Amino acid sequence: MNTLKTVYGKLFKEETKLASHEVELATVKEVDGKLKSFGLPASDISKISASISTVQSNLRNLEKSINDTIQEAKQIEIKAKELGIDAGLENGLKYANEKLKQTAAANSLFARFNSEIEKLK
Repeated sequence: MNTLKTVYGKLFKEETKLASHEVELATVKEVDGKLKSFGLPASDISKISASISTVQSNLRNLEKSINDTIQEAKQIEIKAKELGIDAGLENGLKYANEKLKQTAAANSLFARFNSEIEKLK
């Protein structure tokens, strides 16, 4: 017991100064409300979604146009072969097929983007 008094006596001889800081504590409800409020307003999400839908529609129209042109070019090639001539559309068809793939990929990308945007609601 005597040792304990000696230890406490030495511990409390030095004066310790602690800085005082003002701390604001938020309630759990306030923090929860802030966490849930992140994101875009629903009206902005709707506008973005409508814009994406317009882009997707335009991409689908472009895909259809490219497909129709490819089919037309293939028919011309068939008829040209029947006549024994080269229509010279091979490079154009390769280019059109590449653009068709790019358009389909872009449409898929916008579909995924729209799906992620909808999650922000």
